[in-house]
Amino acid sequence: MLLMDIELEGEIEFEKLEGHWSWWWPGRALVLFGDALEEDTRLRLEDDEAGPKGQRWDPWSESYAKTRGPQHKLLFSTGALADSFAFDRSGDVLDFGSPLPYARVHQTGSRDGRLPKREYVGISPELSNALDKIFPADFERGL
Repeated sequence: MLLMDIELEGEIEFEKLEGHWSWWWPGRALVLFGDALEEDTRLRLEDDEAGPKGQRWDPWSESYAKTRGPQHKLLFSTGALADSFAFDRSGDVLDFGSPLPYARVHQTGSRDGRLPKREYVGISPELSNALDKIFPADFERGL
């Protein structure tokens, strides 16, 4: 959970904060969050081979593993999935995802169970910690 401590000194400071808050939240905050989530997800696919909470992904099936080389990772071969993420902010809603047809099945697993769930989108502890620093710094920079 992201928490921000804001100290106010007098009525002028409150008015200044109130005016800035309406600009910063939710617009600017959601854009910052979208950028950070996109980068965190991309790095997870390229480097980590683990979900946002650190859970290791199930390995490939034995037969599929025989078709992969050392340059291949579980969810990163050509980089198409990692490069496909985008977000869109509308009001106080942030939509995040990939238009690729196989993106959802990797996140949730196949219905028949042949492809295991390999959750890659989510808020990792590292992302949460980064946002704890990014949000207050960006907010204060605009005051």
